[in-house]
Amino acid sequence: MKIINSYYIAILLLAFTGCQSGNGNQSERDTPTSGRIAISVDQSFKNLIDSEVLIFHSQYDKAHIDVHYLPEAEALQLFLKDSVRALVIARELTANEKKILEVEGIKLKNTIIAVGGIALIVNPDNPVDKLDVGTLTDIIAGKKTEWSEVEGSKMKGKINIVLDNPGSGVYSYSRDSLLKGAPLGSNVYALKNNQEVIDYIAKHKNSIGLIGVNHVSDMSDVQNQKFTKQVKLLELSDNTQMEGFQPYQAYIATRQYPIIRLLHIYINEPYNGLGSGFAAFAASDKGQRIVLKDGLIPANAPVRLIQVNPSSPNIK
Repeated sequence: MKIINSYYIAILLLAFTGCQSGNGNQSERDTPTSGRIAISVDQSFKNLIDSEVLIFHSQYDKAHIDVHYLPEAEALQLFLKDSVRALVIARELTANEKKILEVEGIKLKNTIIAVGGIALIVNPDNPVDKLDVGTLTDIIAGKKTEWSEVEGSKMKGKINIVLDNPGSGVYSYSRDSLLKGAPLGSNVYALKNNQEVIDYIAKHKNSIGLIGVNHVSDMSDVQNQKFTKQVKLLELSDNTQMEGFQPYQAYIATRQYPIIRLLHIYINEPYNGLGSGFAAFAASDKGQRIVLKDGLIPANAPVRLIQVNPSSPNIK
């Protein structure tokens, strides 16, 4: 009887260890191309990840990825609580965030799949065409609150800064990267999403909106085509003496546009499962072509830039 009981205990242990999904769910163990997992994604990258997941599912019909689109801060919390297998955000995890994962015994994997940035938009009737990073930082910090304080500006009145969400990646970038952790000024307001920012700027001449460049650079998207008629893109330069650039793919690829963000896929798998497979796909040639179409710069594929010089002699 003891031998029989030991046999059944061994079978149960094998079944239990073979049915862990790695994110709190008990199911058949997934592989890089099969199984089911949940991931959390910064909601501003919904179009890109929707496309990546759609093509991944079509290529691997035994794989199913459940995506939770949330503001960056909420998506991060799901990942830190081990409620999802992967996290897609446009920043590096902090030392404290990595420490939380290390305490849980999670070996973190990180794949960078795209290069993007933050675009500055204003009302079409705003005569200002360019800002520099220093001036932008002073405005976000509340040090400059009037258009008359902006060099070269013929505008008058108070400057309001509008962001998409208090838990968004744009908000955290403004606070952590531009202001180095300092609080945002009293002239900074957060709405609910990027579309609300666009709608607000379209109606308020004195305001500046900050949104992800993927919302302005994919001209195959109908909403983005409409966007170009509602608001105006500002040029941005490193300082007042330098040439400004708009946040188009070519200028992001060459780093001439100064506000750049990298899009990361973090994986907390103890083995090479479906999360690792999806990250590898997004970093592959096919996945990087999707990134390019979405208006971002592929992180793992070269982008060919061609300079046209009308004064050059014909090349034979």
